[in-house]
Amino acid sequence: MNKEDIINIIYLAIDDYNQINPNSLIAKESNTLLYGQDGKLDSLGLVNLILAIEEKLLDNFNKSISLADDKAFSEKTSPFSSVSVLADFIYNKIDDK
Repeated sequence: MNKEDIINIIYLAIDDYNQINPNSLIAKESNTLLYGQDGKLDSLGLVNLILAIEEKLLDNFNKSISLADDKAFSEKTSPFSSVSVLADFIYNKIDDK
């Protein structure tokens, strides 16, 4: 699995989010701000996106990981701030397993 695969998984999860929330669409771009200052997601939206990503990683690549763990929330910069930062975080998490 490479970063391109991970970004595609994130985009699939964004598609799901956009389908459920047509009034607050998230752009499928690597620099899209997801969470935090100027982010598109509130805390509930972030949880839903994380769950969708975890589910898609398991379904498509048989990778079972938890993205919302102590490490994620102890990072100086949120791993959920943008699509590209989230993709790097997921890639490193999978690589550490």
